[in-house]
Amino acid sequence: MVGLSHGVTPTAAATGTTKPESNDYYDLTDEAWNLWQSKPDFRADGEFRDSRAYDIWDASSYDGRSGDLAERIVQASQNDAIVDLGNGTYEMESMVTNSDIGDIVGIIGDGARIHYVGVNPSVHTLIHASPEYLVLEGVTFDITEDAGEYSSDVAIVQTFGIGQEAWCEDVKLEGARHRQQDLYSNPDSDKDGPVLENVGGEATFKIQMAEGGTGFVHRCEFPDGGTDMTWHSDGDTHDHAYGPNADPKHRGFNVWKDCVAKNFEANAFYVLSDTEPGRNILWNCTAVDNARGGMRISHHDKIIGGRTEVSGRTSGQLGTPLVSDYGWDMEVVGLEIIGAGDGWGADLVQLRTSCQEITFRKCVIHGKNGSNRPIRVDSTENVAATFEEMYIYDEGSNAHTFLIGREFPDWHNPGTVYLENDVRVASDNGTEFFIDHITPEGIWPELHHNGNTYRDTAVSASELGLASPLDENGNLPEFYFGYEDGDGGDTTVIDTFDSVGLDQYSHGAEATVSSSANYLEPYGLDLNGRDNTSGTTRSDSGLPNYPAPDDIWEFWWNPQTTGEFFSISFGIQSSDLSEAFRILIRLDSANQFVQIQERGTSGDNYLGHADLSLSTNTWYRTVVDGTGSDSWTISVDTGEGTAKLGEFTSDPTQYTGYGRSSIAYWISAADHVYLDDIMVREIGSQ
Repeated sequence: MVGLSHGVTPTAAATGTTKPESNDYYDLTDEAWNLWQSKPDFRADGEFRDSRAYDIWDASSYDGRSGDLAERIVQASQNDAIVDLGNGTYEMESMVTNSDIGDIVGIIGDGARIHYVGVNPSVHTLIHASPEYLVLEGVTFDITEDAGEYSSDVAIVQTFGIGQEAWCEDVKLEGARHRQQDLYSNPDSDKDGPVLENVGGEATFKIQMAEGGTGFVHRCEFPDGGTDMTWHSDGDTHDHAYGPNADPKHRGFNVWKDCVAKNFEANAFYVLSDTEPGRNILWNCTAVDNARGGMRISHHDKIIGGRTEVSGRTSGQLGTPLVSDYGWDMEVVGLEIIGAGDGWGADLVQLRTSCQEITFRKCVIHGKNGSNRPIRVDSTENVAATFEEMYIYDEGSNAHTFLIGREFPDWHNPGTVYLENDVRVASDNGTEFFIDHITPEGIWPELHHNGNTYRDTAVSASELGLASPLDENGNLPEFYFGYEDGDGGDTTVIDTFDSVGLDQYSHGAEATVSSSANYLEPYGLDLNGRDNTSGTTRSDSGLPNYPAPDDIWEFWWNPQTTGEFFSISFGIQSSDLSEAFRILIRLDSANQFVQIQERGTSGDNYLGHADLSLSTNTWYRTVVDGTGSDSWTISVDTGEGTAKLGEFTSDPTQYTGYGRSSIAYWISAADHVYLDDIMVREIGSQ
């Protein structure tokens, strides 16, 4: 559900396995909810959602990078089995194709890694097939080794009509796609010098369902995008690799939940279908600094929560955070649409070409600077765009925020905008709404508001009586998307560090917000004592929430070093950290553990610990459960459904009067840790 921070009380998500009937879910479809809740446990269940049975094969003979894992995947598929990779390390150099497989293709891991080592340009995709059932889970694909020295490239998966079910969860791609490359020795070319060729599949992660099929893609990450080859004189800039997609023959139903795509040169979430009945839902997904379209949708598609942002592009093709160039019955709910600098391309939002109908609700649209047009509404189909309960702030230098209708050298497109139910708009420059004149076909571009119709004019937000989107402190609200995580409990944000700043904290040089430190959202907290010094990063006010001793809350962390320790203090009662509860994580490779301490007037009291075995460059989750009467249960794992690496229940605390207050993160001078996604899952009585 969508909640608001910056002074507005966040709304708590509902709990349980039944989709709540609350308006806070903003019409999250039953199909999406039920698909999420019915995902099989593939190690335990032995059958798919529709009761189709499968076996599980191990891959131990290929672990340690011993041979081409594609062989084992094919063998298993031919015997109705999926391959359990455990936490092993593997290699692939050939493709899994339709001619090799049975009805089921699947790999499940628990932090497994697959390294691509091929050098044959004809191997453009690791899984290039359309089985009836596809499973990809708990695995990182590493394409950074580049054995072909930039003459080869590879996509993860391209499907062309999966018949029944696709389940993809906790899949990550490491390494940038480089689909267009200079190949110096092309025997078919009469050109001197380097020749630009297409290598690697265009679609990095294509989950395309047949009619009646369902796909669920969860917590899949594509942070490295693709290289920019637009500088090359032979380059077709439309031939770069693009990110997670279903285009164009998708006929089934896909849900993309908590997925991340960054830095692609030819679209990120390209989840279109060129005709009915194909549909996609983007649920709390994040797109950052992608060229062309960060999120592109079509008929019957829905976006619920999340962020699409272009603010860091300095070269290559321009980027537009949200695009729809055809379709109808589309909804965008609770999405943050952010742009900064001229590098964000023609517009923040493009509704163009043959787009027909779309509704925006409870979104933030923020043009932070630049000379481009925030919201473009025009198409050959006279696109109808409805805006409800919106927060729109334009700090750019363009004369208008909305451009409704557009005249091109060879044609003239109309468009219609409807402002309903508390739309808030403000611009630092010019008049917010420009409505173009009548087209040669006799169609008027129009703005509708409060029973009035505006044509062939410019009108300001103040003339329309629209309120400012800014709060009393001059800030836009921040939308977040909290949701039931499978264990029960209400979820509210403490901090996801995606506001690109630490204004709510006191801190030193050891703390910065960085895109390298993120878990799922665009940014995370980089605590680097090793290159700076030890220090405390503390917040006493300004965050949406703070953990109390009797809450259930969690945080994600990723050690970059194994020197001494870092800690998180909560329930802080003093100006320093001498009266507080503290979660301490010892990173020293000779003695690793998680511990809880209470610090007070009688000194430090150690209440319990659990030993750990940690690796650097790995994301871990710590869950702090304070619902016991006077103690905590604390666990460490690598994500929902994974094995607990350590767990203990503490001794009783004597400081029962400590309440909800501040939060502080401490890093030693010997360590470097990433921290992200701190959430309260269940609010206690305090």
